[in-house]
Amino acid sequence: MSLSPTMRVMTWNILTGGVNADSTSRLERIEAVLTQARPDVVALQEANHFNARRNALLRRLGRSLGLRGYLAQARSGYHVALFVQPTWTVEQVSTQTRQMHHALLHVRVRPPASPPLALFSCHLSPFDAQTRLQEVEAILARLQSLPSEVEALVMGDLNCLDHHRDHTDLANHMSARELASYLTPQGQQDERVTRRLEQAGLVDLGWHLEPDPDAFTVPTSLGRHTKEFIRTRLDYLWATAGLASRATHYHVLRTPDTDQASDHYPLVVDFTG
Repeated sequence: MSLSPTMRVMTWNILTGGVNADSTSRLERIEAVLTQARPDVVALQEANHFNARRNALLRRLGRSLGLRGYLAQARSGYHVALFVQPTWTVEQVSTQTRQMHHALLHVRVRPPASPPLALFSCHLSPFDAQTRLQEVEAILARLQSLPSEVEALVMGDLNCLDHHRDHTDLANHMSARELASYLTPQGQQDERVTRRLEQAGLVDLGWHLEPDPDAFTVPTSLGRHTKEFIRTRLDYLWATAGLASRATHYHVLRTPDTDQASDHYPLVVDFTG
Protein backbone atom coordinates (compact mmCIF):
# COMPACT_ATOMS: atom_id res chain seq x y z
CA MET A 1 0.00 0.00 0.00
CA SER A 2 1.31 3.45 -0.86
CA LEU A 3 0.20 6.34 1.29
CA SER A 4 0.87 10.03 0.99
CA PRO A 5 4.51 10.89 1.94
CA THR A 6 3.32 11.30 5.53
CA MET A 7 -0.05 10.95 7.20
CA ARG A 8 -0.89 12.05 10.72
CA VAL A 9 -3.92 10.56 12.46
CA MET A 10 -5.47 11.62 15.77
CA THR A 11 -8.26 10.29 17.95
CA TRP A 12 -9.70 12.08 20.97
CA ASN A 13 -12.67 11.85 23.29
CA ILE A 14 -13.35 15.55 23.91
CA LEU A 15 -15.79 15.11 26.84
CA THR A 16 -19.36 16.25 26.26
CA GLY A 17 -18.57 18.17 23.12
CA GLY A 18 -16.08 20.46 24.84
CA VAL A 19 -18.78 22.07 27.00
CA ASN A 20 -18.95 21.69 30.79
CA ALA A 21 -22.06 21.17 32.90
CA ASP A 22 -21.98 24.85 33.88
CA SER A 23 -21.95 25.80 30.16
CA THR A 24 -18.34 26.97 30.20
CA SER A 25 -16.51 25.90 27.08
CA ARG A 26 -13.29 24.03 26.39
CA LEU A 27 -13.77 24.21 22.63
CA GLU A 28 -11.18 26.89 21.95
CA ARG A 29 -8.55 24.87 23.81
CA ILE A 30 -9.55 21.71 21.91
CA GLU A 31 -9.46 23.58 18.62
CA ALA A 32 -6.00 24.99 19.40
CA VAL A 33 -4.59 21.55 20.25
CA LEU A 34 -5.90 20.02 17.04
CA THR A 35 -4.84 22.93 14.86
CA GLN A 36 -1.31 22.88 16.25
CA ALA A 37 -1.00 19.12 15.64
CA ARG A 38 -1.91 19.54 11.94
CA PRO A 39 -3.50 16.10 11.43
CA ASP A 40 -4.72 14.63 8.16
CA VAL A 41 -7.36 12.55 9.92
CA VAL A 42 -9.14 13.25 13.21
CA ALA A 43 -11.60 10.93 14.95
CA LEU A 44 -13.59 12.56 17.74
CA GLN A 45 -15.82 10.96 20.32
CA GLU A 46 -18.38 12.79 22.45
CA ALA A 47 -18.92 15.31 19.66
CA ASN A 48 -22.06 16.40 21.51
CA HIS A 49 -24.01 19.28 19.94
CA PHE A 50 -21.94 19.11 16.75
CA ASN A 51 -25.22 18.51 14.92
CA ALA A 52 -26.89 21.67 16.26
CA ARG A 53 -27.63 24.56 13.92
CA ARG A 54 -27.01 22.48 10.80
CA ASN A 55 -23.74 21.01 12.04
CA ALA A 56 -22.33 24.42 13.00
CA LEU A 57 -19.60 23.07 15.32
CA LEU A 58 -18.63 20.36 12.86
CA ARG A 59 -18.25 22.96 10.11
CA ARG A 60 -16.41 25.40 12.40
CA LEU A 61 -13.82 22.81 13.42
CA GLY A 62 -13.44 21.63 9.85
CA ARG A 63 -12.66 25.19 8.73
CA SER A 64 -10.09 25.63 11.50
CA LEU A 65 -8.34 22.38 10.62
CA GLY A 66 -8.69 22.71 6.86
CA LEU A 67 -10.42 19.32 6.85
CA ARG A 68 -13.78 17.96 5.73
CA GLY A 69 -16.00 16.78 8.57
CA TYR A 70 -18.52 13.94 8.91
CA LEU A 71 -20.80 13.10 11.83
CA ALA A 72 -22.64 10.03 13.10
CA GLN A 73 -25.46 11.05 15.40
CA ALA A 74 -26.04 8.77 18.38
CA ARG A 75 -29.34 8.33 20.13
CA SER A 76 -27.43 8.92 23.38
CA GLY A 77 -26.37 12.37 22.16
CA TYR A 78 -22.72 11.31 22.36
CA HIS A 79 -21.98 11.63 18.65
CA VAL A 80 -18.80 10.58 16.84
CA ALA A 81 -17.05 12.55 14.10
CA LEU A 82 -14.35 12.15 11.48
CA PHE A 83 -12.35 14.81 9.67
CA VAL A 84 -10.27 14.05 6.57
CA GLN A 85 -8.18 15.91 4.04
CA PRO A 86 -10.43 17.66 1.49
CA THR A 87 -8.12 16.63 -1.36
CA TRP A 88 -8.88 12.96 -0.71
CA THR A 89 -11.61 11.26 -2.69
CA VAL A 90 -14.42 10.11 -0.39
CA GLU A 91 -15.77 6.82 -1.71
CA GLN A 92 -18.22 5.93 1.06
CA VAL A 93 -19.76 7.40 4.20
CA SER A 94 -21.94 5.26 6.44
CA THR A 95 -23.15 5.35 10.03
CA GLN A 96 -24.46 2.72 12.38
CA THR A 97 -26.40 3.01 15.61
CA ARG A 98 -27.97 -0.46 15.63
CA GLN A 99 -25.85 -2.75 17.85
CA MET A 100 -23.91 0.33 19.05
CA HIS A 101 -24.27 1.98 22.45
CA HIS A 102 -23.41 5.33 20.86
CA ALA A 103 -22.60 5.25 17.15
CA LEU A 104 -20.10 4.06 14.55
CA LEU A 105 -18.90 6.24 11.67
CA HIS A 106 -17.22 4.72 8.62
CA VAL A 107 -15.61 6.93 5.97
CA ARG A 108 -13.73 5.30 3.10
CA VAL A 109 -11.26 7.59 1.40
CA ARG A 110 -8.69 7.41 -1.36
CA PRO A 111 -5.69 9.69 -0.84
CA PRO A 112 -4.00 10.86 -4.05
CA ALA A 113 -2.09 8.08 -5.82
CA SER A 114 -3.03 5.65 -3.04
CA PRO A 115 -5.39 2.71 -2.55
CA PRO A 116 -8.55 3.25 -0.50
CA LEU A 117 -8.44 3.52 3.28
CA ALA A 118 -11.39 2.69 5.55
CA LEU A 119 -11.58 4.91 8.63
CA PHE A 120 -13.76 4.03 11.62
CA SER A 121 -14.53 6.35 14.54
CA CYS A 122 -16.20 4.58 17.44
CA HIS A 123 -17.12 5.01 21.08
CA LEU A 124 -17.95 1.74 22.81
CA SER A 125 -20.23 1.28 25.80
CA PRO A 126 -18.88 2.66 29.08
CA PHE A 127 -21.27 0.52 31.11
CA ASP A 128 -21.22 -3.11 30.03
CA ALA A 129 -18.48 -5.51 28.97
CA GLN A 130 -20.80 -7.81 27.03
CA THR A 131 -22.20 -4.88 25.05
CA ARG A 132 -18.68 -3.81 24.09
CA LEU A 133 -17.92 -7.26 22.77
CA GLN A 134 -21.08 -7.19 20.63
CA GLU A 135 -20.11 -3.75 19.31
CA VAL A 136 -16.67 -5.04 18.31
CA GLU A 137 -18.27 -7.91 16.41
CA ALA A 138 -20.37 -5.37 14.50
CA ILE A 139 -17.23 -3.41 13.59
CA LEU A 140 -15.39 -6.57 12.54
CA ALA A 141 -18.30 -7.57 10.32
CA ARG A 142 -17.85 -4.31 8.44
CA LEU A 143 -14.10 -4.83 8.17
CA GLN A 144 -14.55 -8.34 6.82
CA SER A 145 -16.82 -7.04 4.07
CA LEU A 146 -14.18 -4.62 2.74
CA PRO A 147 -12.47 -5.34 -0.59
CA SER A 148 -9.06 -6.94 -0.14
CA GLU A 149 -7.14 -3.88 -1.36
CA VAL A 150 -8.62 -1.62 1.35
CA GLU A 151 -6.56 -1.02 4.49
CA ALA A 152 -8.43 0.02 7.63
CA LEU A 153 -7.99 1.99 10.83
CA VAL A 154 -10.30 1.63 13.83
CA MET A 155 -10.02 4.59 16.21
CA GLY A 156 -11.68 5.76 19.34
CA ASP A 157 -12.61 5.38 22.97
CA LEU A 158 -13.11 1.62 23.32
CA ASN A 159 -13.68 1.79 27.09
CA CYS A 160 -11.86 -1.51 27.50
CA LEU A 161 -8.82 -2.92 29.25
CA ASP A 162 -5.64 -3.72 27.36
CA HIS A 163 -4.79 -7.41 27.72
CA HIS A 164 -1.06 -6.65 27.54
CA ARG A 165 -1.13 -4.71 30.81
CA ASP A 166 -1.58 -5.62 34.46
CA HIS A 167 -4.84 -4.41 36.01
CA THR A 168 -4.70 -6.31 39.29
CA ASP A 169 -5.14 -3.10 41.30
CA LEU A 170 -8.39 -2.24 39.52
CA ALA A 171 -10.62 -2.71 42.57
CA ASN A 172 -8.43 -0.45 44.71
CA HIS A 173 -9.00 2.62 42.55
CA MET A 174 -12.58 2.44 41.28
CA SER A 175 -16.04 2.60 42.77
CA ALA A 176 -18.00 -0.66 42.76
CA ARG A 177 -20.36 0.71 40.10
CA GLU A 178 -17.54 1.70 37.76
CA LEU A 179 -15.60 -1.49 38.45
CA ALA A 180 -18.56 -3.60 37.32
CA SER A 181 -18.30 -2.15 33.80
CA TYR A 182 -14.82 -3.69 33.40
CA LEU A 183 -15.76 -7.20 34.49
CA THR A 184 -17.03 -10.16 32.51
CA PRO A 185 -20.34 -11.79 33.48
CA GLN A 186 -18.20 -14.24 35.48
CA GLY A 187 -16.62 -11.37 37.46
CA GLN A 188 -13.21 -11.51 35.80
CA GLN A 189 -11.35 -8.51 34.39
CA ASP A 190 -12.68 -8.04 30.88
CA GLU A 191 -9.93 -8.03 28.27
CA ARG A 192 -11.98 -9.71 25.54
CA VAL A 193 -12.30 -6.66 23.27
CA THR A 194 -8.56 -6.19 22.68
CA ARG A 195 -8.02 -9.94 22.44
CA ARG A 196 -10.78 -10.20 19.84
CA LEU A 197 -9.38 -7.36 17.74
CA GLU A 198 -5.94 -8.95 17.82
CA GLN A 199 -7.42 -12.35 16.95
CA ALA A 200 -9.07 -10.74 13.91
CA GLY A 201 -5.64 -9.71 12.61
CA LEU A 202 -5.65 -6.05 13.59
CA VAL A 203 -2.58 -4.42 15.10
CA ASP A 204 -2.75 -2.31 18.24
CA LEU A 205 -0.56 0.62 17.21
CA GLY A 206 -0.03 1.71 20.80
CA TRP A 207 1.42 -1.64 21.81
CA HIS A 208 3.18 -2.06 18.45
CA LEU A 209 5.02 1.26 18.63
CA GLU A 210 4.97 2.19 22.32
CA PRO A 211 4.86 -0.93 24.52
CA ASP A 212 4.96 1.16 27.69
CA PRO A 213 2.87 -0.06 30.65
CA ASP A 214 2.46 3.58 31.67
CA ALA A 215 1.09 4.81 28.31
CA PHE A 216 -2.22 5.85 29.86
CA THR A 217 -4.87 7.95 28.10
CA VAL A 218 -7.03 8.60 31.17
CA PRO A 219 -7.46 10.44 33.38
CA THR A 220 -6.34 13.99 32.79
CA SER A 221 -6.64 16.47 35.64
CA LEU A 222 -10.33 16.84 34.75
CA GLY A 223 -10.98 13.20 35.64
CA ARG A 224 -8.73 12.68 38.63
CA HIS A 225 -11.24 13.85 41.21
CA THR A 226 -13.63 10.95 40.45
CA LYS A 227 -13.40 7.17 40.66
CA GLU A 228 -14.68 6.82 37.10
CA PHE A 229 -11.20 6.14 35.76
CA ILE A 230 -8.09 4.34 36.81
CA ARG A 231 -4.80 5.39 35.27
CA THR A 232 -4.97 3.25 32.15
CA ARG A 233 -5.49 3.20 28.41
CA LEU A 234 -9.05 3.33 27.10
CA ASP A 235 -8.32 4.96 23.72
CA TYR A 236 -6.87 3.01 20.81
CA LEU A 237 -5.87 2.97 17.17
CA TRP A 238 -6.04 -0.48 15.55
CA ALA A 239 -4.83 -0.97 11.97
CA THR A 240 -4.77 -3.71 9.38
CA ALA A 241 -1.33 -5.25 9.00
CA GLY A 242 -0.30 -3.45 5.83
CA LEU A 243 -1.12 -0.05 7.28
CA ALA A 244 0.47 -0.91 10.63
CA SER A 245 3.77 -1.69 8.90
CA ARG A 246 3.92 1.96 7.82
CA ALA A 247 3.21 3.44 11.25
CA THR A 248 6.31 5.20 12.54
CA HIS A 249 5.35 7.11 15.65
CA TYR A 250 2.71 6.80 18.39
CA HIS A 251 2.27 9.47 21.00
CA VAL A 252 -0.13 10.19 23.86
CA LEU A 253 -0.31 13.96 23.64
CA ARG A 254 0.06 15.18 27.22
CA THR A 255 0.46 18.95 27.48
CA PRO A 256 -0.91 21.65 29.80
CA ASP A 257 -3.65 22.25 27.23
CA THR A 258 -4.68 18.61 26.78
CA ASP A 259 -4.64 18.20 30.55
CA GLN A 260 -7.45 20.76 30.78
CA ALA A 261 -9.28 20.20 27.50
CA SER A 262 -10.91 16.82 28.27
CA ASP A 263 -10.80 13.89 30.67
CA HIS A 264 -9.01 11.86 27.95
CA TYR A 265 -5.67 12.65 26.31
CA PRO A 266 -5.53 12.58 22.50
CA LEU A 267 -3.53 10.01 20.56
CA VAL A 268 -1.35 10.81 17.56
CA VAL A 269 0.05 8.32 15.06
CA ASP A 270 2.25 9.13 12.06
CA PHE A 271 2.58 6.99 8.93
CA THR A 272 5.05 7.02 6.05
CA GLY A 273 4.26 6.40 2.39
